[in-house]
Amino acid sequence: MTQIQVREAIEEDIHRIDELQKEAFPGDVLLMSSEEMLDRCQGIKSGALLVAIYEKKVVGYCVLTDRSYRPWTGWDFLAVDPSYTRLGIASKLTDQAFRSANRLFIRGFVRSKNSGALAHYRKWGFIQTGLKREFYSDGDDAIVLLGQRIMKPNIVNSLTSWLPKWFFQLKF
Repeated sequence: MTQIQVREAIEEDIHRIDELQKEAFPGDVLLMSSEEMLDRCQGIKSGALLVAIYEKKVVGYCVLTDRSYRPWTGWDFLAVDPSYTRLGIASKLTDQAFRSANRLFIRGFVRSKNSGALAHYRKWGFIQTGLKREFYSDGDDAIVLLGQRIMKPNIVNSLTSWLPKWFFQLKF
């Protein structure tokens, strides 16, 4: 059985990551440029660019971003080549993302119609903390999710009870 390996991206991975992101997120104006990918590979940009390797090929990637003014690590992208789904690649990337995150919380957006991604994130303990109406160019809503880097004890659920709702709606 072939093993899935997750590691930090290197410069040679950039072309393949670009292909994956364009296939997974067609028309998304927030896609990373090749220059931004290179900056991440060289450690110039804060966060992590992770790739999943299967059968000696990059078959998935994940982007985490840290900004000094945010109390969370941003989960910007997670994509797996459609030919390699249901092999545990998204779970391996998610596991490494939790290990690589620099902040206690991880926050990301998922299209409201992407039931597979929503199920994946919920399996990992992410909870919905907000909704951004018509966030995407095609009018689809974005569900705002918050995950906890340290999985136990689960304080994300308790946070939603005492943190003000505006905290989860911050637009940075």
